[in-house]
Amino acid sequence: MAMRQIATTVLRYATLLVLAAMLFAVPAIAEDIGVAEKVVKQAIARSANKPIGKGDGLAFNEVVATGTGSAIEIVFTDESHLILGEDAEIILDSMVYEPNQGVVKGTFRVVSGVLRFKSAQTRLDMMINTPSGTIGIRGTEFDLLTTPTATEIAMLEGVVEVSSAAGTATVSAGQSYRMSGANAGFLDQPSPAMRDASGRMMTLIAAADEQAAQIAPTTSPAASGGNGNRLIMDLASGPVVIEMRPDLAPNTVARIREMVASGAFNGLEFQFVRPGYVAETAAPPAAATAIKAELSDVPFEKGTLGLSHDRDDPDSGNGKFFIALGRAQVLDGKYTVWGKVVSGMEHLEAFSATTSGRTREKVKTLSLAQ
Repeated sequence: MAMRQIATTVLRYATLLVLAAMLFAVPAIAEDIGVAEKVVKQAIARSANKPIGKGDGLAFNEVVATGTGSAIEIVFTDESHLILGEDAEIILDSMVYEPNQGVVKGTFRVVSGVLRFKSAQTRLDMMINTPSGTIGIRGTEFDLLTTPTATEIAMLEGVVEVSSAAGTATVSAGQSYRMSGANAGFLDQPSPAMRDASGRMMTLIAAADEQAAQIAPTTSPAASGGNGNRLIMDLASGPVVIEMRPDLAPNTVARIREMVASGAFNGLEFQFVRPGYVAETAAPPAAATAIKAELSDVPFEKGTLGLSHDRDDPDSGNGKFFIALGRAQVLDGKYTVWGKVVSGMEHLEAFSATTSGRTREKVKTLSLAQ
């Protein structure tokens, strides 16, 4: 009888403990692995089926998706940046910083769409999984375009290792690689689909900045920024949006568009920079026939783009161009004005003067905004 009473008492206490645990237990909080730094239009956290706002944390196993005309920039815990273009979807599997090893380990899956990944200074041991293969990251920057049947990667900096059914390959800065089923290989240059998607992505994310959201109108209504006359110049510090002026220089703009489509400006250095005056690029490799001058009375104010030419031959332009970093009155009427910076001027103004031994700034990519 005594044993039966003891057993009953123990059972009652055990039941009370279970009920107390159920009443007072604190649910586990998922640790954020990143924060939404910029959101254009709408991005959705599918697991919670709610819009993502600027400053919202993103946790393990979160599914992030964007719609048409939308983009999002995520900053991970190690300060790496991930930009998603429109109609993209990824799954943030994990990202863990191991201080003892000084390395960030993690994986995420790309379901579809275009993205740009830029690593921070911390060492990485990460893997990106796509329907067509996997990409191993140790620290780099690249664009990635994924569909259900193919994945293309365009390297901007660093090196990645790509594995697919076709085997393993190392892709370095300036190279493009495509995987599709059992087929894979290097491309001469990023595909038109990649260039269009990447350009559109950078246009959208630039619009998230307050400055880009308040783009000033051009000096002439004939220069239509909404009709395919905008370029995105991607620098290490961020995107610069340029509005071309076919109303002032139709032949020059037509040639610039052709050269942009061929990737002629990608990787080009700024060979001459004088703060407050101009930043001038080097000549594009394999420049085509000379571009005749199309002079106008539009002044060289800060942000104005001009076409370079030989000192005594205005008709010798070859695609090399410069951007005024201040009022450059001495250039007025002597060089073709073909565009104007409408967003991202702060990136150009941060350039240091070119001197021997100093690393020069580069145009990572120059693409036509869609």
